[in-house]
Order: sequence, then C-alpha cells, then structure tokens
Amino acid sequence: MWNQVYDPFNNWILSTLAAALPVVTLLVLIASNRVKAHIAAIVALIVANLVAIFIFTMPSGLALRATVLGAVTGFFPIGWIVLNVIFLYRLTVEKGTFAASGLSLIANTAPVAFGALGTPIAGLSSVTGLDPYLLGAMVGRQLPFFSLIVPFWLIWVFAGWRGMLAVWPAVLVCGVSFAVPQFLISNFINPWIVDIGASLVSMACLIGFLKFWQPKEIWTSPALRRRDDGSGAPQPD
Repeated sequence: MWNQVYDPFNNWILSTLAAALPVVTLLVLIASNRVKAHIAAIVALIVANLVAIFIFTMPSGLALRATVLGAVTGFFPIGWIVLNVIFLYRLTVEKGTFAASGLSLIANTAPVAFGALGTPIAGLSSVTGLDPYLLGAMVGRQLPFFSLIVPFWLIWVFAGWRGMLAVWPAVLVCGVSFAVPQFLISNFINPWIVDIGASLVSMACLIGFLKFWQPKEIWTSPALRRRDDGSGAPQPD
C-alpha cells in the first residue's frame, strides 16, 4: 500500500508549488486564449500525473486508475449538471433573459460556501479528515461579513447607486438578518442547515420590516425592462 507523500522536498513552499503546477498550467493555457478549454484540461491532466508520479512518488498504475476514476466520477454527476447548465444557458440566451442571470450569480456568493445542505463542508471534511462542525463554524465566522456586503452590491448592480440608497434600510435588514443566523447556526447548531435557516429568518425579517417601512418609489416587474438613460441601470415605469 502506498502512503501519500505530502512534502517530497521537505520544504512546504517547494512542495506546494509543485502541487500547484497542474492548476497553474490549466489557468495559464486558458488565459492565453490560444488553447481550447478541453485541450488545456488534457494537458493539465498529463501534468498532474507527471507531478504525482515523479515528484510525489505515486505508483504509475495507481495514478492512472485514479485518473480513470476521476474522469468517470466527473462525467456522470458533474458532467450531467454541466450539460443541463448549457441547456439552460442556451434557452435563456434565445429568450433574451440571460442578461438578468448575473444578478443570481452575485446573490449566490453569500450562501454558496455551505452549498446544498452543507455539501462543500462535508466534502472538505471527507478529504481533510477534519471535524465538519469545526469547519462549518470557521466558515461561519468569516462569511457573515460578505453576507452583509452582497445585498448592497446586488441592488447597486440592479438599480444603480441612487437606487441602492433609496432602499438601503431594507437592504441592511436583509443582510443583517441573514448574516447573524448564518453565524449562530454554523457555530452553535450544525453546518447542514445554515443557509436554509438563515434564508428563512432573512425573508421573515424583511417581510416584517416592509410592514412598517416602504420606499418612496416601489419598483414592480416593469422595472426589469431597461431604458437607455445613459446609466445602464433599469428604470422604473
């Protein structure tokens, strides 16, 4: 049985640089705009095998088996998701609704660390052997700061600076009521229900706040229609 070698150079800096070679190769080739993504991925895979075999002393047979397993595992669960994403992308482009999808990507930055029922935390725990409760707690101490920022950023992108200032109290309530439960649940309950609990609390707080406070100008669905006013921001009807 082969015992994995983590520091082949007895120097963590050199060993880390060696381990990063496949990723760096992939990013550099893609960033060059001269190599197609699938070719860059194949080259990076070859580099990864060479690094694993000749630097980290992984047996060649085991490296090849790991490559096949990774390809099969990536093709079915991940490849299936990507296939559906491509389908949805083409559908939204054809229907002319793709431009608004960027807002969803921005909004997804705050809860994505906990993913679907803490899946990223569970995956990291299985790889590192660290307690998922400790990992979730540490993530929950860092992420709330971004959870406060993202709602302001989201509204700024959608409505512009002035539009964001017009509704900043509601945005603040939304961010705080998401960030605080995110911290409390991840540190004192578990990492599996963090974003579900935080989302429910945030929605309830925002609905309750809007019972007592209303912006001067209310944007309904026609606000999604863009007008050319020079700012690039959608304008209310």
